[in-house]
Amino acid sequence: MRPLIFSLLLASSIVAAELPRPASELAVKMPDGKQKLLSEYRGDVVCVAFILTTCSHCQKAVQDLSAVENELGPKGFRVLAAAINDDANVPQFMQEFKPAFSVGVATREVAAQYMKFNPGERAFMPFLLFIDRKGVIRAQYTGADEAFFNDGAKNIREQAEKLLGNSTVAKGRRGTR
Repeated sequence: MRPLIFSLLLASSIVAAELPRPASELAVKMPDGKQKLLSEYRGDVVCVAFILTTCSHCQKAVQDLSAVENELGPKGFRVLAAAINDDANVPQFMQEFKPAFSVGVATREVAAQYMKFNPGERAFMPFLLFIDRKGVIRAQYTGADEAFFNDGAKNIREQAEKLLGNSTVAKGRRGTR
């Protein structure tokens, strides 16, 4: 009986967020005190990135996202990033890693709700969501999806190109456990 209970618990964790789903509004507080709203990016393909400024995996993801935004930005690919650690020193992070996009802050609760995590679900950083031009979340990944992040720039580029080419076809895997 125990294996069945464990399997059911595991399955409920894996199917936490259905894709595709509409992207709700998201407000990210920028270092200057202003807010960036996801709705400001309507019509573009957007990657929302929730990061920890002190996480080496997140730092690498920001570098990969910067490379892809520099390449595909003219075609309409944008990044909206939010640090979710309590001690986030965003200006220092920006100076050190020089992302091609602004980084603001949000709470862990906002990130968990946006990712549609189950209460108590353990997730690994960073969190990425890919949103098509019509405002629909087509894919999301967490740091648990090692296959995606091991070749991050390539996989981010492929996901962005799918959505730039046809905003209703691309589907993503879930990378949470």
